[in-house]
Amino acid sequence: MDKDFQGVELNASYSVAQHNNDDSFDRAIEAQGLGGTLPGSVALAPSSVLDGATSDIDLIMGTATANGKGNIEAYVGYRNTQGVLENTRDFSACALAAEYNGGVYPNGSPTPNGLGFQGYYCAGSSTSFPNPKIIPESGPYNGLHFTNTPSGTTLVPYTHQDEFNFAPYNYLQRPDQRYTAGYFGHYEINPQFDVYSNAMFMDDQTPAQIAPSGQFDGTTYNINCSNPFLGSPGTPTSPYNIIGCGAVGPTGTVPILLGYRQLGVGPRIDNLRHIDYRLVEGVKGDLGNGWSYNVSAEYGTSIFQEEYVNDVSISRSQEALDVVLSGGVPVCESGVAGCVPLNVFQTGAESAAASNFIRGDGFQEGDTVEQDIQGAITGDLGAWGGQSPWAKNPIAVAGGFEYRQEYLTDQSDEEFESGDLAGQGGPRESVSGGYNVTEGFGEIHIPLVTDVPYAELFQFNGAYRYSSYNLAGSTSTYSGGLEFQPIDDVRIRASYQRAVRAPNVVELFSPQSIGLWSGQDPCSGTTPVYTLAQCERTGATAAELGTGIGGGSPVGIQPCPASQCSELGGGNPHLKPEVSDSRSIGVVFTPTFFQGFTATVDYFDIEVVGAIGSEPESAILSTCLNTGAQCGDIVRGTDGIIFGTGPGSGYVSGALINTGLLATQGYDFEANYNTNMDDWGIVGKGWGSLAFNFVGTYLEMLKEVAYQGDPDEYNCAGYFGPICGTPAPKWRHKLRVTWTSPWDIDFSAQWRYMSAVWLDVNQANEPTFAGYCGGGCYDFQDAKINAYNYLDLSASWTIRDGLTLNFGVNNVFDKNPPTLDSENIGVTGPPFGNGGTYPQVYDSLGRMLFADVVIKY
Repeated sequence: MDKDFQGVELNASYSVAQHNNDDSFDRAIEAQGLGGTLPGSVALAPSSVLDGATSDIDLIMGTATANGKGNIEAYVGYRNTQGVLENTRDFSACALAAEYNGGVYPNGSPTPNGLGFQGYYCAGSSTSFPNPKIIPESGPYNGLHFTNTPSGTTLVPYTHQDEFNFAPYNYLQRPDQRYTAGYFGHYEINPQFDVYSNAMFMDDQTPAQIAPSGQFDGTTYNINCSNPFLGSPGTPTSPYNIIGCGAVGPTGTVPILLGYRQLGVGPRIDNLRHIDYRLVEGVKGDLGNGWSYNVSAEYGTSIFQEEYVNDVSISRSQEALDVVLSGGVPVCESGVAGCVPLNVFQTGAESAAASNFIRGDGFQEGDTVEQDIQGAITGDLGAWGGQSPWAKNPIAVAGGFEYRQEYLTDQSDEEFESGDLAGQGGPRESVSGGYNVTEGFGEIHIPLVTDVPYAELFQFNGAYRYSSYNLAGSTSTYSGGLEFQPIDDVRIRASYQRAVRAPNVVELFSPQSIGLWSGQDPCSGTTPVYTLAQCERTGATAAELGTGIGGGSPVGIQPCPASQCSELGGGNPHLKPEVSDSRSIGVVFTPTFFQGFTATVDYFDIEVVGAIGSEPESAILSTCLNTGAQCGDIVRGTDGIIFGTGPGSGYVSGALINTGLLATQGYDFEANYNTNMDDWGIVGKGWGSLAFNFVGTYLEMLKEVAYQGDPDEYNCAGYFGPICGTPAPKWRHKLRVTWTSPWDIDFSAQWRYMSAVWLDVNQANEPTFAGYCGGGCYDFQDAKINAYNYLDLSASWTIRDGLTLNFGVNNVFDKNPPTLDSENIGVTGPPFGNGGTYPQVYDSLGRMLFADVVIKY
């Protein structure tokens, strides 16, 4: 971004993660296998790994014109990041589930009997392989869970041992490849007319990979009773009788739910590509008497392409399941070209040809376009007497205008639009839309007093912006602040700002589609902790609910597979601007009696009304169950399940809304100290200098109100979990110490610290938290994430002029991230966590070794 760079600079860097998988706790759980009962079903991670490498290289070149009035620089860059699969780490080799050992917990508090969620086991997906889950939807076994056998002549009860470990297919870190290029140039024709231009380009490609798709329960498939794979009607436990054909005869059809992981199709790979262009042309200049101007126009576009491969077609699955005999050979009854029968009633009977037939791929593309024109003029009012009699500097002002328009298009192919791909959850429609805004703004800086005793500086700063959106209406933003420096040692600053953010084109127009959220249906199973009346509020019927709460089903509503329920997410064209009020007051210390030391302390209080976001689905369920509000946001699918792909899917509405309130309060601290070691007299002369830098934040409050009109509010400071999401430590800091040695090499050590956090759903004093499980799901195992400390070491060596080598290691002691439930309660499930932990908060890949070289000419 240096607009006057001259010469050549090459930056090359390389980093790689090294991790020792020596967590005996996690490895012992994985050794027990799926459900804690099937040793060997979960492969242990390698004892030591070296992976996740990232390579970067950037070249910058710049030159100036002979007369010194112009300059142009150009750059190119390349980055490559290697993927890391979840089976390479102890904590993510399987999805850990909190194990419930019984017990009743009034108001979410543990009882003395010591029962509850006390341990972990490796949970798999009930969409499994090679033994699928088969659930009849009619007949004497309606709602019960079965699986196939090697003979294909009988069905047997489905157990934990039949589940599928999906973790090894999922990325902990996605691979990524990125190219960048651009230029910055300007030429001063005269002081009043300086023409400038810049352009940027980026091409980024990354594949997202997850476990193979399949036939997911939640979608009903119809089986013809003449299907030759159903076994003998004379065998009571044959598929024919278990799925209900005995009641309708060989000419009828029966519905079933099916959870069958199609490994033959391959892992689902979502190839994502973004290509960005940005061009700016402008002119600026000096108008004289302290005034200047700047006018520019910008065009930018981001082009999106998505190719989703190796999914499973729902319609072709139905065709492949509809099988009859023709000349003694099983064939598809539909006669569709290429159709190959799919036998789900016999272990390992699926063929490669059948997998190829049911495979489905989807393609989506679109772009966003931004066009912007703006102009500004800045100067001071000194020539017109605009100056305080007690100040040496005149009043400075700035003003200007901006016109901006943004547009989004998103086009899906037939597979996406029809909702035929089983792994997508539902239709993804093509959409388009845009908006425009006209704005005017102004700023003022008024030095009221300068350079007088006990008032070296007293200044007022203010700003105002008026925005007129064609969709969101008109808004105003403004700010005011004071700076007061009574003496050289102390400066006090205070400010207030009203900010408004209108929804962008992605938030307004991105297509709504069904996806997944991590959690569980609290009304599922035979004996939910909630009452019959409460569960009926969520749309469940007495016939669907388990007999343990007075329902009529012996098995109750199906839990969400792998504790991943469905949500309807996406944009919302009815969004309104969010409005925030920010207040801050701070002190800057530069004590003259303590040379080399500076410190700042700032208090912040930020409140956003109508923040654009989505309410946690778990909070919607909890609110409905406990108060009866928001029950319209819950849609139950086949047999009451909050899950599904295709028609009849159940879901919780997670589309973007203007939430009720988001507020935070706290303190920011920073201190710096630089000293020459000669002044300490500890060692001999010429040992260089030391620099200390400390940055810390105390989070006093992180308050949320889920929706407008919600009487409840909750404070997430110091908590994490299904309601609060990622951990929000009350205190975190970084302390960095750098020794500048006399040998052209600097050594640095950094201490990173985050305070402990507690699981939100365990908190009996917060109804929204404890109500997630009806006050009865106290989780001992995940109750607390202890405080975390990391040590980072680095060095910078100036080998010679123009050649610098930087190297080091972060997380020196290879500290493991916390391992938490991702299944039964969904503590670390998406969108908040990944791989059984929180990679965005804690170092998940282990120690990170890095080196980079900078060459300048």
